[in-house]
Amino acid sequence: MDIIHQLSMYLKNIIEPQGALAHIEDCVTSASSTAGTKSREEIFTREFLCPSLLRFFNVENRDQLKLTDEQITKGMGTEGYQNVDGFGFTPARKKKHFFTKGQVIANDPPDAWFKGSEKKLTSYMACPDFALRSPLPVSIVGETKYFTKGSQKFAIKELYNDIRQAMFYLGAFNEYTDALLVVADASPDHAFVNALDLLEDDLLARFGGESNIHLCTLKLS
Repeated sequence: MDIIHQLSMYLKNIIEPQGALAHIEDCVTSASSTAGTKSREEIFTREFLCPSLLRFFNVENRDQLKLTDEQITKGMGTEGYQNVDGFGFTPARKKKHFFTKGQVIANDPPDAWFKGSEKKLTSYMACPDFALRSPLPVSIVGETKYFTKGSQKFAIKELYNDIRQAMFYLGAFNEYTDALLVVADASPDHAFVNALDLLEDDLLARFGGESNIHLCTLKLS
């Protein structure tokens, strides 16, 4: 089992039993998370995903890694890392891009590309939700998605768009070899996870080493 697959299984086993939904809603109403209250996706990343990522390297695999606390911290990146114990850098990339991760799934180019447009051409700087790098034994740019409702058909459309965004990050952040897409399925009937049964087995097999895009789906309760 490669280490990214091992990490994905670990996230599933440690996060799913925690009853994340109630805690996330409490963070929204009480403003108790350093991620703020506007985005449940950001709260999930800050309160559940980041601590689990750190524990995987800092506790579960500590003996095999033979790294100090400082070395592990050096390899752990996330937005707002200053507010996350054990994380040492922001994965934001300040170089200019052609578009944002949202625009990469649009059908038409941004209006700001054209002369005379009322919209200003920006740098389109990008920042993934998390990243893992040397001295850790992985090279990952990571994106978190928080799925709350919708049909299984809608879920597959979301997955299609999520894959395109992951490809955007792999191309724009070419210092990383792999992308890890973490989908937290918070829908009442877990439509996203169940929708995967609609897909061809060969398609699902392409996640991982075949495409360097890895999928980790989590059923939140």
